[in-house]
This record gives sequence, structure tokens and C-alpha cells, in this order.
Amino acid sequence: MDIPKSPAEHIRITPFADEPSTAHDPFPGPELEPLRKAAFTIHNDDDREVVAVCVLWTITNPLGKTSTITLTMDEYLTTVRSVAIAPHGKISVAPSGFVLPMPEQGISVGSGTSDTRLATRLTDAQSVTVSLDSIIYGDGTIWGPNACGLDKRLTARKAAAIHIAHVVRKAMVDNEDPAHVLKPFASGFDSSNQQAEWESNFANDLLANPAQMESLLQYMESLPSPPPIKLQQ
Repeated sequence: MDIPKSPAEHIRITPFADEPSTAHDPFPGPELEPLRKAAFTIHNDDDREVVAVCVLWTITNPLGKTSTITLTMDEYLTTVRSVAIAPHGKISVAPSGFVLPMPEQGISVGSGTSDTRLATRLTDAQSVTVSLDSIIYGDGTIWGPNACGLDKRLTARKAAAIHIAHVVRKAMVDNEDPAHVLKPFASGFDSSNQQAEWESNFANDLLANPAQMESLLQYMESLPSPPPIKLQQ
């Protein structure tokens, strides 16, 4: 499988196998070697910070059935300042997740678990292709095909957080049970509606953690807003 083409002038892509070895191997054992071979590193050679990235892996199984793995990383799901890819920094990614630096522990796959089943799928597949689908810089410039609609996903998540928090706050003021107003959001959603999907996620989080409802509401209300999107120049 070839590494993907770069969608932007100042984004450089290299095989993960070219990275210096570390004390902690994110792909230990021969059964995970397919993940290592499929992994690659995204280098940000720009003076701007990359705030969001989307990678699409397309796997065709021996029967010809195709499935897609969508991996995203961004800076807008935490109230603590974070960096996706720093200026002149880099990040590695495999089909199992982003490979993240861990203090005093080398590196580990972002999912936190070794996915041997996924490695087997890669080995058995008719074909595996990967696309660096979207790159968003801190100034809002977006590069790539953006088939995953990364910019819309970020905007929908922020809108969903604000909406759900507002609904719950209003229920509290009206002396209603927050669970009563949350259940309709949690019960289902139109899969093509990204805001509805995030509203369902947030509603389920609140329903599952009633004792932490106030802190979760504050978190949702404090999520940072993604930058206004500008088309590549």
C-alpha cells in the first residue's frame, strides 16, 4: 500500500517505518506488522498550526466489500489548550489510530489498544487505500478533498454542545427532569445530520453521568469554536 499524496504544499508525508525507533514500540509483535507498514507520518512544514486533520482508509475485503475507517483529530473537543500538529511538527497515524507521544513512555497508538483483528483485515484485504482527506490550519484555511466534511463536523459538534446544554439548563429552570428532555435526543438520529449525531452523543453522556451533569454542562458550554473556514488559496 502506498502512502497518500499530500493535499497541501507545506504538508509532507513519509512512511512511519522511517521514524526513529523508541523504547516503546506501538506495534509490538509480528501480528501487528501490517499496521506498521500501513502507518505514515504527517509533517507540517508550515509556520501555521494544523488544528484539525482527517484521514480516510478504504479497505476492500476478499469478497469485494468495501468499508471505510475515518480518523480525525482536532483541537476543539477539549477546554484545555491542545495542538494537533505544531508548526514544523509532525504526527503519525495508522488505521488503528493516531500514534501519540506519551511522557516517559515512548509512543502509543491513539486508540490505546493493539488491534490485531484490524491487522488481519489489512493482511487479508484485496486492496487498502488511504487519503489524507482534510487539513485545517489555525487561520481556517482548509486543504484536501474533504470528503468527510471535517469543517462541517467541527461546526456541528459545537452547535450540538450549545444546543443540548441550553435544553438542559432550561429544563432545570422549569423544574423539569433533565433526563426527560434528553431522552428524545439520545434515542436516535438521522445519520446524515452531523449535528443530530453529536446531540445524541452529548445527551447519552449526560444521561449516563447524572452526578457529573453540572461539570459536563460547563464543559459543553466552554468548548472552543473552530475558525471560520477559508478555501485554499
